[in-house]
Amino acid sequence: MRENEQARISLSGVLSKLSHFERVIRNCDFGIAISSAWRIDHSIAQLRAYFSHDISARIIDITPNFHVAGFDLDYCYVREQEIKACCAKRDTNTNRG
Repeated sequence: MRENEQARISLSGVLSKLSHFERVIRNCDFGIAISSAWRIDHSIAQLRAYFSHDISARIIDITPNFHVAGFDLDYCYVREQEIKACCAKRDTNTNRG
């Protein structure tokens, strides 16, 4: 049994809308950055294993975790700042080439 099949079986209740999410994402042309709290306890490889192969290949990054990084941000906007930082990092890396 493949790793992502095992992940799907063990989380069938938790990720009950995964097939719908994947169906919608297949109609879009962009990379995916994971901002879920799961990124804290799972590596990007582990997170990719929950998705079908074609979708997991599009997961390009996870957002930083500012809660433990010592950043002094308003708690209400931390996730927004994490997403903005991830996007800025991607933009910087893209513009270097």
